[in-house]
Amino acid sequence: MSVFGYQSDQILTTVNNTTVNNASPLGDHTFFRIRPEDTENNITFNPNRDNYLVTSTNILIGGDIIFRRVAGLGSFNGERIFRLPRKAFFSGFSRSSSGITFSNTRNPFFYRIDANGHVFLTGAITSLNEEVIFNFTPYAVATPLSFVNF
Repeated sequence: MSVFGYQSDQILTTVNNTTVNNASPLGDHTFFRIRPEDTENNITFNPNRDNYLVTSTNILIGGDIIFRRVAGLGSFNGERIFRLPRKAFFSGFSRSSSGITFSNTRNPFFYRIDANGHVFLTGAITSLNEEVIFNFTPYAVATPLSFVNF
């Protein structure tokens, strides 16, 4: 799942015949990497494809986080694979989210992110070079930013 939008109030400037966006539509934001201690050691990430960002308004946005199953062919059976920051609490709303993402060979993978930011995955790896392209729905993170241990 990807999120697309239209930014109608962008500040654009032309420099040397190139249009430059002078204001980020996300406002201030900080990039984070998924650290080794944030994984269950059952996946490995592509270099520089383990990033996400948190905006100044505490919204976590993931890019195309790409990873492989360490054991190669086989299945993820609802197992926890890594963690992201803990979700914010809103009375009356579920703190768990779920969805479908796909691999580079078009296999579907079902994911769930619980209130603690732990990511669970279900799906089968059917090719030796298969990688899961993990796109997920953005969510509000708890402040201060925190991680819940496995």
